[in-house]
Amino acid sequence: MNPHTNPLTGQFSATPSARAATQAIFRIGEAIHIDRHGQAVPTHRCFKCNCTAHHEVRKSFSSTGGLLRLLILLQPLLIPFLLPVYLLRRNRVSVAFGLCHECRERRALGSTIGAALLIASVPFFVSGALTIATIGPVLGFGGGTLLTAGFLTLCHCRHLADSKHVDERWIVLRGGGEPFLATIPQANRLTAS
Repeated sequence: MNPHTNPLTGQFSATPSARAATQAIFRIGEAIHIDRHGQAVPTHRCFKCNCTAHHEVRKSFSSTGGLLRLLILLQPLLIPFLLPVYLLRRNRVSVAFGLCHECRERRALGSTIGAALLIASVPFFVSGALTIATIGPVLGFGGGTLLTAGFLTLCHCRHLADSKHVDERWIVLRGGGEPFLATIPQANRLTAS
């Protein structure tokens, strides 16, 4: 008997609870498609380099599109109004990823360097604000450069995956390393629809 059919009527059921729980994850290009009611991302292999994973990292994804995230970043005055909408999205899911020791150390080192650059920018800003001479704007610009470099380094090193789509059934992620993606099967035409 087909696990997707209703045992009483013999018709296909559209409810998520009636779907089979053994559907494999698949990929289309660099995007990994995960059925919320099927298999999870393999955590025994590193999500970046496909080595044996020693650590498990959980990350939350939501269905909020990139436009709302961009508005929150660009319009600080809108944060009190947009942040509750951003945080209280219905389609929020937590996904576990495996990381090897080297990839975890690389993330930690990058985060430390980013935080150090952020902290190092503070004295430049303070001395630039207190100095009215010609060196003040140069110090302020140096502080701004360090602040930007630290923030970008911190964001880049902490980045694990991006959610491209989250709904009632599918989670679509990007960000896995090429060796890991090579182990995920490509979608055939029937699976992708």
